[in-house]
Amino acid sequence: MALVSASSPDTLQEAYGDLARRPEPGWRSVAAQMLELIPLLEDVCAAVPVWGLISVERLCLLAVDNFHSRRYVVIAAQGLAGGYNISGGTSSNDADLPNAVVEHADSPQVAAQLVRTAMVNSGAWPDLL
Repeated sequence: MALVSASSPDTLQEAYGDLARRPEPGWRSVAAQMLELIPLLEDVCAAVPVWGLISVERLCLLAVDNFHSRRYVVIAAQGLAGGYNISGGTSSNDADLPNAVVEHADSPQVAAQLVRTAMVNSGAWPDLL
């Protein structure tokens, strides 16, 4: 299964494509970063069900298609500053809580690797092992 947009008929590419057409340079930068990362995330998520919940510059990865589900991994594009922050939760903690492990990636390739590690460490996708 591929990475799909949670609770939305739009794809992640369509949602970030809309953001890329906004006049604000910061939002366009975030959109460009996420659009570059999404194909790599689709490769990481190809064998497991993953839903993406978009919160503008943040993409939360969920194990079920439910807005109230635990956020196991949070990817935050850094916009004009560049790079990505990857927050990884554990089986008992959300990735967007203060005690989450946060790592920075300067490239989409490194970000995708960190996302895969965070997904494995979360325990939500045991088939990634």
